[in-house]
Amino acid sequence: MSSSGPMAISMSYGKPFIVSKAFAHVFADYPSLLFDLNPLSLKTKLIEFFDNRAKFSHISLCLKNERIWSKVGQLTYNVYNELIVRQ
Repeated sequence: MSSSGPMAISMSYGKPFIVSKAFAHVFADYPSLLFDLNPLSLKTKLIEFFDNRAKFSHISLCLKNERIWSKVGQLTYNVYNELIVRQ
């Protein structure tokens, strides 16, 4: 992820959010979160967001579960363990 503190906090609490396509590389698996950097696209995405809160909440919870420390720690451990085994 880049450097969006508010976005990280949203994810950590499982709260729904939307992001501009500037973050497309981070959220490639979740294109429904993205909007173009123009007022019309933002308006359209906000309408979708408020009409489908449950969908966006579900995505946020998925992202939270992908990034919880226990999972990140396990993945890091696996990488380090694999490097040790190769030596």
